[in-house]
Amino acid sequence: MKSLWAKAYYQRQKEKGHRHQSILRSLAYKWQRILFRCWQCREAYDEKRYLNALEKSGSPLLKTIDAIRKTHPELCEQFS
Repeated sequence: MKSLWAKAYYQRQKEKGHRHQSILRSLAYKWQRILFRCWQCREAYDEKRYLNALEKSGSPLLKTIDAIRKTHPELCEQFS
């Protein structure tokens, strides 16, 4: 399984000039927080739920996610 928001986050950070290792560390921290919350609530991770939360909060990642949806439709198939 690949994560649409994680790919978008990586691309945005790369555009800002961050280095690969730095981006991976910050992504690992985000995943850690998400998985800890899943563990607390005893729920499986749901990519659709996370994407909906990003939309609800008006995340700047949404523009990058839309671009990825157009260029990499195979990533979106697993979330439809």
